[in-house]
Amino acid sequence: MKTRLSLIALALAALPASAEEPRSLPEVTVTATQDALDEQQAAVTQKTIISRSEIEALGGLTVNEVIRKLPGIDAGGHSGDGGPSANARGMGRDAVQFLVDGERPSANARYALTTVGRMPAGELERIEILRGASAEHGGAAAITVNLIMKKARPSQASTSLRLTGGMRGDEANGQFSASLGGGDKAFSWVVPISINHHGLPTERKSIRQAATAGTRTNWEIEQERGAYTLNEFVLSPRLTWRADNGSLTLWPSVYHNRGERSTYVDRQVYADPVAGTGLADDGGRRDREDSEMTLLRLRAEGERKLADGKLSGRAAIMDGQRRADTQRLWRSAAGVITQADESIRRDENEFSSAVRLDRGVGKGLLSTGLEQSWHRREERQRISGVGALRSDHEASARQWTAWLQHEAPLSDKLTLTSGLRGEHFALKADGHSQSASQIAPSLAGRYEIASDLIFRSSIGAGIKAPKLDEISGLTVRATGTNSPLEADRAGNGALKAERNINWEASLEKRLPGDLGIVGANVYLRQTRDFIERRIQLEGTRWVERPYNEGKARHWGLELDAKLKTDALGWKGAAVRSHLTLPKARVDDERLGLTRDARDLPRYQFTLGVDQALPAWQMSAGFHLTRHGATRTDIPGESDAKQRPKTLLDLYLSRRLTPQLNLRLDAQNLLRADTRRLAGYTAGANDWRLESSERGQRTLLLSLEGKW
Repeated sequence: MKTRLSLIALALAALPASAEEPRSLPEVTVTATQDALDEQQAAVTQKTIISRSEIEALGGLTVNEVIRKLPGIDAGGHSGDGGPSANARGMGRDAVQFLVDGERPSANARYALTTVGRMPAGELERIEILRGASAEHGGAAAITVNLIMKKARPSQASTSLRLTGGMRGDEANGQFSASLGGGDKAFSWVVPISINHHGLPTERKSIRQAATAGTRTNWEIEQERGAYTLNEFVLSPRLTWRADNGSLTLWPSVYHNRGERSTYVDRQVYADPVAGTGLADDGGRRDREDSEMTLLRLRAEGERKLADGKLSGRAAIMDGQRRADTQRLWRSAAGVITQADESIRRDENEFSSAVRLDRGVGKGLLSTGLEQSWHRREERQRISGVGALRSDHEASARQWTAWLQHEAPLSDKLTLTSGLRGEHFALKADGHSQSASQIAPSLAGRYEIASDLIFRSSIGAGIKAPKLDEISGLTVRATGTNSPLEADRAGNGALKAERNINWEASLEKRLPGDLGIVGANVYLRQTRDFIERRIQLEGTRWVERPYNEGKARHWGLELDAKLKTDALGWKGAAVRSHLTLPKARVDDERLGLTRDARDLPRYQFTLGVDQALPAWQMSAGFHLTRHGATRTDIPGESDAKQRPKTLLDLYLSRRLTPQLNLRLDAQNLLRADTRRLAGYTAGANDWRLESSERGQRTLLLSLEGKW
């Protein structure tokens, strides 16, 4: 720990002072750059590029908030560690793989992405969304998102600032971020710093019913209200030394957060649940949580030019600690108070490294790489009072990867990329160990049917090892009623790795007159040892764990469009849209039947419109996301439905001076609620839970400057 702190301190001490030179903000623009469209069309594999101007139009204080608006991706909200966890195509379990400047975070994407995810959105240079399997990126995830961060480049000294304030519901939110940069040909630097305050109000209602042999035995209503505040500090400088034959970059990062959560729960119960009469107070609960998290990370990367190619490498080391202290007070209908105090401590360490060689072979490009990662976690849980418990857990994951990929043009119209990827995992959790290996071939092709019509297809295999959370022995107990619908959560040390084969085929059309690009993509993914979370009664408590359920098939259609409407007479506007229509079936070995995958959405649709208003030095637009209804139907066991949800965000940006912009963001204007109805049956017993969480509208005003 002391060594890592010393390395980061030395790197920070090397930062030069910033000279003050006036610098103008770029002209207001909302359309994708021509270079981004050209690169997207030239790519052999399916690739969508989100340019810098599109990132600005998406809005969001942090990188994570931008991620939540990416097309075809369903990302969760804020979490205790701040890291994103995203699903796509109706697939759970982090179906989206995140890269940071091409680096795959070691073992735990949530922790490795926390520092980057909480950085200001302005530190993103662009985003690449890649579909399908490849030797370079593997096939564990259906979609890969590569976050390209701003680089330290030779330039005159520069300063950019952003000051944001506003409200989410009735909770204050704010951000102060600054980025200093400069340097010359030999040495350049950029120092982003961000201080964030997030206030997230909660307002939830739950209606619970239980029945035996068809007769209702319990009917209660619970109202929950509270707030979660999270204060963050992020410092992540990037220092680059350059020579004629290569470069070296150091990227130290410091992330610290402090969170407080207060929750008040009031419960009422019907005295006669059969008739639904005699509703009366039945006590409640008060929760107070105080949490803190610190991450220190140092990444070093370098490259060296060779006579016929390039040799590059990187290494990263991370140390993280998190604590959470929670006090729970239960009040009975008679006013009797009982108490439980829970303390959780977590310590994590990570080390990863990689080396890569790219060289020209004939008219093609041959690339090969070696990667390794090591991730260790120690957890301590203490509960005093009600449900007293003492537990200690340790888990670790090791991964070794070797890959070879060759991209070669077979003709002016046809390019093939073939590859081979070998992976080996070794997992340990609380004295239990397991390992898995796979050698996976991949093949991708790009065929130019016409100069403006491109066909692409790819096929490849992949392996996805269980995450440490999924094999850990730590049990997170339900805070309220323990039932099949509100169960404890725990891992499964016997969980096996998923193995899959993924096929994609797409058609992309470049429209005339620089109107833009439209495309369609079909996919099919087959998975062995498919993992889903399932609830079972263990002793006297219901516990939810991940299990290997059998074989699964995911397939569907994706439609994309990115248009500039000047050619249609609509001047200064850009339109982008995406539609995913997913399907999934699971051959459930436990039940001996074929069923739909759990929580499968009917569709996901996004639409964004951006309008430049040069006469007023303004731009405006909206971003709409429509999540279709989700459904779970496990015959004879459980069923659940979640209603459709529509999220609408608006923005208005005004250029005040060549150095200053003023921006207004309105998020979730429709205050979309999350409503879910779930049921579970076990023998003659039946449980029903209807829950609704009220959406919160957010208004933010930002002053942005660049000098």
